[in-house]
Amino acid sequence: MRGTRGAAGRAAAAVVVPAMLVGLVACTSAHSSPPQPAAGATSAARPPVMVTWSPMPAVPGATSLTWVTSAGEQVLVSGQRGTGDAAPPGLWRDGGHGWDDVDLAPVTYYGRRAQLYRVVSDGRRVVALGRRIGGAHGNPRVTSWTGTLAGVHETEQPFELFGGPDAIAVTDLALGPSDGVVLGAWAHHGDPSGTAVWLEEGDTWRRYDEAPGLASEVTDVGSELTTPGALAVRAGTPVIVGWTVHLAAGQVAFRASLWRPEGPGWQEVRLPAVGDAQARAVTCGPDECTVVGSASGSLAVWMVRGSDVRALPVPAVPVAGRAQVSAVTSRAGAWLSVGDESATHVLRLDRGRFVEVSPPPGVVTSMAAVGDAVVALVGSGDGSTSLWTTPSG
Repeated sequence: MRGTRGAAGRAAAAVVVPAMLVGLVACTSAHSSPPQPAAGATSAARPPVMVTWSPMPAVPGATSLTWVTSAGEQVLVSGQRGTGDAAPPGLWRDGGHGWDDVDLAPVTYYGRRAQLYRVVSDGRRVVALGRRIGGAHGNPRVTSWTGTLAGVHETEQPFELFGGPDAIAVTDLALGPSDGVVLGAWAHHGDPSGTAVWLEEGDTWRRYDEAPGLASEVTDVGSELTTPGALAVRAGTPVIVGWTVHLAAGQVAFRASLWRPEGPGWQEVRLPAVGDAQARAVTCGPDECTVVGSASGSLAVWMVRGSDVRALPVPAVPVAGRAQVSAVTSRAGAWLSVGDESATHVLRLDRGRFVEVSPPPGVVTSMAAVGDAVVALVGSGDGSTSLWTTPSG
């Protein structure tokens, strides 16, 4: 039995996930395919394929840029207007004719100072998460935003919805057919931290921090602690990737995991790997999801199509613990990047295998697939940020 909850806690863990998450994966199986090559297996070393990265025009009024995403056929980028703790957030879009401001309407102290660190759009709706360090303990103060490409407003939430004594992290954001989904970690009433989701309901959000299959489990013989990595939506269904820390008999092991809704909860799909493994990014097309992470400290990529889970051979690329990992799906296929302070590696899917291509100058912090192009947000050693683009095919 679980060592940290009584009967009341176990009853609370049986929270029913709303209808948008139920029955959406009936066409998939709970079992992965027969054993595949281990994740992290490398292909023969080749020099990067040279691609041409072109700088995009500077964003007027932006002193720094935070996140880039697609909004239909437009580029949507967030950043700050000014410097210092009171610098207000900014949001801009470019449909090929130059940058236009997206009006922002903050309503709280932290909203007026927020860094919009996640922004998603389907070309019509826009949903964003903001944060600013503050308070007596210097914790991130998370703010939520919603609107359209014409204007986005902050939606004030109760403090302990995203913060408070049980808060661990709010890490990612995706937009479903009608509502947003937030991913993070939560320690319910002092229980070990586990993966949590927040679902958008109009201008409010509802947190599910003990959803069956996502919550950490502590038993008399060991523990299974879930950690969120990233979030995507495929065919209207949220897909979560991350890792599970297995603690038993004095041993610690990390396994890469993917979770998808099933019945009233979530089903874990284990991603095959040799050694400790983590899933750090995910991008989905109409038929499959590409999961990016690490196995034994090196790049690992998995392809998930229905019940088939395959580890793909990839070039030998180190993935440090603080590496920034991004993945997007373009019209020509998936692109991914792994960047840290020393180097950035960019790879694209080419005839069924990932090949390394030349990166833009600097460290890629996020990417977007827009039309026939890939756009990268790049940070430089001097603290400046810029946007670069290259054809996706």
